[in-house]
Amino acid sequence: MQDLRNTYLGKLGAIEFRYSKFIIIAMVILTIFFGSQAINLRFESNMMKEIPQNFDVIKTQELITNEFGAEEAIIILLEADLNEISDIRNKKTLESIYRLEQRLKSRPEILDVIGPGTVYYSLFGEIPDNEVYLKEIAENMPQLISRDYSAAIVLVRTTSFVYDQASINSIIKIVEEEVEKENLYGLNYNVTGTPILIKTLLEILQEDIVKTVLLAILTILILLTLIFYFKSFLVIAPPVLGIIWTTGHLSMMGVPISMATGTFGAIIIGLGTEYGIFMMSRYREEAKKRASNETRVVAMIAGVGKGTIGSSTTTIAGFVALTFSSMPSVVHLGQTLSLGIINCLIGAFFFLPCLMSLKEWNVSGIEIKNKKLNRSIIKFSELQAKRPKSFLLIGMIVTILLASGVSFIKVVEETEESSLPENSEVMRVFNTLKDKFQRYDSMLVLVKSENVLSSNVLREVYILNKQLINIQGIKGSSFNLGLEDIYLPREDLKRRLEVSDSLGYLIIRLDMSKGTDQLQLYDDVKSVLNLTPLQVQPGGTIAMIRELTDIIMPEMSKLSILGLIGILACVMLTFMSVRYGIIPLLSVGVGIMWMMGIAGFMGTTIDSGLVGILSIMAGIGIDFAIQTINRFRLERSPIMVERITNTVQGVFEPVIISSIVAGFGFIAILAATLNFLDVLGKLLFVGVFSCAGITLLFLPSFLVIQERLFQDTKKIFHSKKNRIDEINTL
Repeated sequence: MQDLRNTYLGKLGAIEFRYSKFIIIAMVILTIFFGSQAINLRFESNMMKEIPQNFDVIKTQELITNEFGAEEAIIILLEADLNEISDIRNKKTLESIYRLEQRLKSRPEILDVIGPGTVYYSLFGEIPDNEVYLKEIAENMPQLISRDYSAAIVLVRTTSFVYDQASINSIIKIVEEEVEKENLYGLNYNVTGTPILIKTLLEILQEDIVKTVLLAILTILILLTLIFYFKSFLVIAPPVLGIIWTTGHLSMMGVPISMATGTFGAIIIGLGTEYGIFMMSRYREEAKKRASNETRVVAMIAGVGKGTIGSSTTTIAGFVALTFSSMPSVVHLGQTLSLGIINCLIGAFFFLPCLMSLKEWNVSGIEIKNKKLNRSIIKFSELQAKRPKSFLLIGMIVTILLASGVSFIKVVEETEESSLPENSEVMRVFNTLKDKFQRYDSMLVLVKSENVLSSNVLREVYILNKQLINIQGIKGSSFNLGLEDIYLPREDLKRRLEVSDSLGYLIIRLDMSKGTDQLQLYDDVKSVLNLTPLQVQPGGTIAMIRELTDIIMPEMSKLSILGLIGILACVMLTFMSVRYGIIPLLSVGVGIMWMMGIAGFMGTTIDSGLVGILSIMAGIGIDFAIQTINRFRLERSPIMVERITNTVQGVFEPVIISSIVAGFGFIAILAATLNFLDVLGKLLFVGVFSCAGITLLFLPSFLVIQERLFQDTKKIFHSKKNRIDEINTL
């Protein structure tokens, strides 16, 4: 024990014991401060800011917004009440729609309103009585009146479209007030559109963050209570403090919470608890020796401090790698998790030991009292030491079988609507909108020219449109001109086509068949666009999904390599050995292969928000290998069987406890409503137990083989060196 007191960490422990009350007060004050700052934590509702801004498709989308207005208008979906009318193309219904449009236009907060009533008034100055006119004009409004004539939409744009939740709620309230004032004839209404999806997504995200964090804390508390009884509150104190400090830091740094970072609470709770477990276990070990409370506290910090710092730095290295991503959302995730682990480490090193310094605590723990189980563990570890090649062969076969599942992983980009539950009311309304209107089930093609209404340009657009609608999966187009129509007067062309005010841009909306492979369709459309002499660019949600999907695997590979390099450097510094720096990477690499293979067999879909999952898992799962190798190196027995047996017995309990606590902390994420969070929770749960399984089942055998190879190589080297020395002597 005297040796521990003389170390830097031992001296730190003595200082903490002496000034424990002052440190606790200071940390409580800091926690209150950071908690007050956390109230201002911002939620990122603009999904466009969470993806790379330098993509051509993003620039195209911004151009479309600037020239044509935001696609993300609030939409009033008007559906025929079949008890009153079956076709909205009647004077009374269209008059009531026009009056609603005028009401909305009168509000100063609203910039523009586009609806079928306005179109009729622009052509006739009124809603005509002639049903032939009503039906003929409706044929040319597939974006405002559905093809079965049972629904219409009114697009509402605000003076400056904003994505924050308060502004969205404000404009929705205005729209609903005006709709309620108007007596719509034979119509039912719903307010929908991307802003509504964003509003719903943010509300669910906030609920999910609170729900997953509380469930993770409750789950881990129950597990820890079975181990430490009511002292479990002491163990979980550092990660709780870490979450409060992290949210405060994020608020002060201006880093928002988004879909990608929404799970940080459950992840930090799951990982941060591990530090408290090892600290408390060492305190208990010293308590068994009837050591003084000061000795116990010093041992907590000096005895496991180096290992805790080593494992936490590797975790942080894996998270820091995420900050090199080209995806802003992944960068924010890396910043959030890195900061969270650092704060948990501070809590474990300062807050927990100081709490333990206040009095002598009686800490319970887990002991393998079942002699049969204990003997089974010993026999299994002896078998690993005696037949290491057989174990590794089995491990290789299992790894190959599981790795084959990686090919079944689906890679696709998520959107606001795909993130929300399909059975929710907001998605029911939005899906109705997509089913009935071309605007929300289409791919955009942006045509650029000095004057898109010139006959020469329109002739080329006509030819291009013919080629596009012949692509399998495309059933129609918003470009409805015949070759003879390209010479119509400008005003007629502007009414029939979607052109910008400057006449420099024209949009073609391609109507897709249901069930079409959107990504393949995008590739087919792009190949046709490459052949036209026109200046054209694909746009819209599908184009963004395709471009983001293409970067997922390269981005995942890049972040994984950077994470492994950072982790390798940390492990090599921890062990001061290249050989023992590489072995943990091999172990966690196989664990990740297991995780991805199992995920593939489960039919998992990965999107851009999960590009950092491999780096995250590497930072989390490598702790088990580090603990095992550290214990193996501490064992000095010359008998390999005894050395491996002692190693497995020494790490079995902490690895099992840590994996259960972390794994079930992550499983709390499955309680989230958003689809993206559900996938992340499954991957982390499977990943933790995969890495733990590799560590306990196959790593000991690998250590035996590499030790034998190293010793044999060392003997050969010394033998050759001795022979050379003998020759030189002669």
